[in-house]
Amino acid sequence: MDWAENGSKAVDQFEASDPGSYFAIFMDMQMPVMDGIEATKKIRNSVREDNDVPIFAMTANTFATDRKRCADAGIFRNR
Repeated sequence: MDWAENGSKAVDQFEASDPGSYFAIFMDMQMPVMDGIEATKKIRNSVREDNDVPIFAMTANTFATDRKRCADAGIFRNR
């Protein structure tokens, strides 16, 4: 299990890992430096073959606009 204290480091760790190293990512939506939305977009737009790794949003935000931003970024969500 890996930890990253901000979204930028999370993206860096993903990019530096071997493809298939992560079976899922739990992404905090309100991290410093780079938030979870931007980090997710960078992972999804990566040229890596495993850029479709499941990403789950961790947030206290429950507004419809927050859920839409997560979905638009490519975060899996429970319906």
